[in-house]
Amino acid sequence: MTFRDRPLPRSQRAGDRAPVFAVGQRAYVSGAGSADGSVVLTDGASTMAVGRLNDGAEVEITEWVPRGPATRYRVRSKERALVGWLAVSSLRSTPASVPTPSTAAPVYVPVEARRSQAPSSGGGASLARRKR
Repeated sequence: MTFRDRPLPRSQRAGDRAPVFAVGQRAYVSGAGSADGSVVLTDGASTMAVGRLNDGAEVEITEWVPRGPATRYRVRSKERALVGWLAVSSLRSTPASVPTPSTAAPVYVPVEARRSQAPSSGGGASLARRKR
């Protein structure tokens, strides 16, 4: 028997990994990418729609088919008792969606623009100097 001197190659980079949910775990529907905020549950072959769930709907994972970023989960809706399959991209672990860094980033305002928006009376500037 021979042993390899180097580690096995990784099939995915760390940034490309999709979230992993365990069978029996609660998850929440992530309909952020759709126009109406809902996702379609499909049958096992992904050929027929069996229902729709709104963003934030709580589901329970009952089965899964591992395929990396294309992993699919069979879920049961807690409130509507619908059963069907969702892509991993349609699930999240938190009840509320978390804003992406691009939408949560502060807006840069140049110093010159801030100076031009300052109050014209001298009271604001003198107040700022007194606080220092």
